[in-house]
Amino acid sequence: MQTNNSGAAHAVAPGERTRGGLIQPKAATPPKTSNIQAMIDWELDQLDTDFFWKSDDGWVNAPDPGETPMIVPGLIPQGVGMGLAAMGKMGKTVMMADLFGKMAWPMPGDTWLGRPLPEKGGRVVFVTREEDRPRMTRLANMLGWPERKKFHEENNGDELRFMLRSQLKTSALVLSDGRKVSPTKYMLKLQKFACEFEPVLSFFDTHSKLFMIDQNSRVETSVASDILCDYAAVSGSTAISSLHINNKSEIKSLDQLRREISGSGAAVDGVRMMLGMGFAGRELAQAAIDAGLATEHKQVYIFGGWGNIPELDYLSQKPLILRRGATMRDGYIDITDQLRAANPFIDLLVDGIKVPTSKSADGTAPAKRGRGRPTKAEVAARTATPAAAPSDDCPF
Repeated sequence: MQTNNSGAAHAVAPGERTRGGLIQPKAATPPKTSNIQAMIDWELDQLDTDFFWKSDDGWVNAPDPGETPMIVPGLIPQGVGMGLAAMGKMGKTVMMADLFGKMAWPMPGDTWLGRPLPEKGGRVVFVTREEDRPRMTRLANMLGWPERKKFHEENNGDELRFMLRSQLKTSALVLSDGRKVSPTKYMLKLQKFACEFEPVLSFFDTHSKLFMIDQNSRVETSVASDILCDYAAVSGSTAISSLHINNKSEIKSLDQLRREISGSGAAVDGVRMMLGMGFAGRELAQAAIDAGLATEHKQVYIFGGWGNIPELDYLSQKPLILRRGATMRDGYIDITDQLRAANPFIDLLVDGIKVPTSKSADGTAPAKRGRGRPTKAEVAARTATPAAAPSDDCPF
């Protein structure tokens, strides 16, 4: 069963096109065979013969669909499968929880990474094997969800908006037996639920624990991505899967961030958009500190993205520079524009090119340092006895 916009129940007949443009197979019992080609032939037989888009179906002469609809302007597109990659304990879950809480229980003036959020918000689904229920309760309190939920109930009713499923134990959404990658019964049940609940956003945390496949196999990760994208297409929800980057060092350039994502075994080839986050390189972080936008290196992040969505191409050229807020409620703050205004070399630093982050009084570059140690001249200046200040009766 699916629900339409009016909330009325609608049964999906075998062979009928769903909202995601897919065609459901007719009810039949699949053959018990390990022959993949025989399985493909059976699946094709179950589909209606008219599953191609013919030129007279209207798609050729249809008006331009326009720009890709966005949930978060310039960051999160609507109704696609995508990934968010970062090293462990960097804050992927907190970042997504911040967004999902604000979408489920919106309040006036809400933003995420400096971008405005839809005033009406929307329903969300949060699936995690990283956090158990007590930790999610603690996170909810830190993010101010109780106040948000109360505000929403008082102003918009008590509609159910947030669905959480944590600690799935041995359950997996996608499973590989070494020969075939396929969705499990849990994934099919979740997909059916999403068609009825109609969430705007769905989060899967993390990819390696929910998608139990060979993460180093391009074939298996690609098939798993297709399953994630199928969930997004059928449910109409943007499906975001979090992934781990193995490298725990600083990211000195945007290209390095991309290589770490591709080489960590966590790359999802088939998603429409891949977002990545890492600790900014020392020079870039120091530039933020010098500009008064951060107080320590580990507070500054580089945030980029790659995909086939034209509106997000800028993330692959000029990424965002983020600062972690003092508290979880502060979230992550986009300091890109402020940093560029304060330092003309930011784009070079993002490309991994070392440049002076500040200048001395005479306009020359400061002396180069090694590993942050002061130069001999600086040590001598610090240890020298300061000259006495001239008195009022000095003859000179």
